Amino acid sequence: MTNTTTCEYSGVSTYVDGIDAGRCVTVEDAAIEYADELYSYISDVSKEATGRRVRFDHTLMTIAELEAECDYWTRAADEAAAEEKILEARWVEEFQALLQHTIELGAGDEVTALRWLTQDEEFYHSQNVESWVYNHGILFTPYGKELVAKLLDIVQYKEAA
Repeated sequence: MTNTTTCEYSGVSTYVDGIDAGRCVTVEDAAIEYADELYSYISDVSKEATGRRVRFDHTLMTIAELEAECDYWTRAADEAAAEEKILEARWVEEFQALLQHTIELGAGDEVTALRWLTQDEEFYHSQNVESWVYNHGILFTPYGKELVAKLLDIVQYKEAA
């Protein structure tokens, strides 16, 4: 007799050992497992698209309907990522314009301009530097990463009380 187990969460039965270990016992079990995987994917990609996970009773939907939802949320996440890239590029341009304006106001060079821009901030460790760059919307850009590296050597750190 083949040894099987049933998952408490989904009720899906799988083979425990042998050549079919880990495979579903029935076609119905395989369909339930696939539907659960689709729902999990929808949950993850909807969070990428909107910042929160969509919730619904996926057991009331067909596989075709779930696959269509996957396609919809994949497109939405791709569009959100593209919009994010456009915003990041604009924020980098705005920060670089601020930096250039500060140089023209008398800072004279980039290091001095960065020192001026950060002089009223309190930095206790590198995370504060990253937070400052994050607040400008550019931390996760290549320019933002370069900026953090520069600022780590420029800012004045305070000791925690």
